[in-house]
Formats: sequence, C-alpha cells, structure tokens
Amino acid sequence: GACLLLPMKLWEMATVATVCLTMLPQGSPDYRLIHMMIPFALFVNSRTDRATGWLYTLLFSLLLVPKPFIVIAHETSLNSILNPIIMIVLLTHTLFAAWNRKTNPLFDFGCGPSLQDNRTV
Repeated sequence: GACLLLPMKLWEMATVATVCLTMLPQGSPDYRLIHMMIPFALFVNSRTDRATGWLYTLLFSLLLVPKPFIVIAHETSLNSILNPIIMIVLLTHTLFAAWNRKTNPLFDFGCGPSLQDNRTV
C-alpha cells in the first residue's frame, strides 16, 4: 500500500516489495537475499544524491556481503540476526524518505524525483 500512496522511485518500490518478500516468510535463509540484487541494480542506475546515496550503498552492501558464519545459539547464526536488522533499517529509511517527499516536497533527502529521472530514451 505504501508504494501506491507515497511518491516513490522505481528502485524504492522494488526495495520495499523485496524486503517484504524476503522477511515475511517465517524461515528466510540467506539464499533469498539474491532477490535484493534487483533493487540494488535499480538503485545503482538511478540518480541519487551522494548525501543520502552513501547510506543506501552501505545498507545494500552490508546485506549482500558474505558475513562470517558464527553460531550464536543452537542453530542461530550471526546472519540470521544482522540481515533482518539491516533490512528493517533499509525499509524504514526508504519509507521515511518517501513520506518526507509527500509531506514536504521541498524537503528532499536528495533522493526525490527530479526532472532528469523522467527523461525519455
């Protein structure tokens, strides 16, 4: 619903949908993170300001980089704790930026729609 009500770019809509797709099933192993390559590729090809682009780059990178397999509890690894936290931060920041564009179009985190994003090729 948020993708329809908030002014979001294509990569932001793909990020919200993919994070929900990855996190909503009860068991979500790391191999499902391959789906995050789609919003990451859309993000890389978008015109995002460096002021906020670094945060998205960091979050996508932390999500996609292999982490050491450290078992914390019986069958719980460090990945099963860190990856959901990273995805929640990514989802929250994406929705917050879109909400700020909706409530105050002049206040933009540098990732709002611009005339150059609507160019025709």
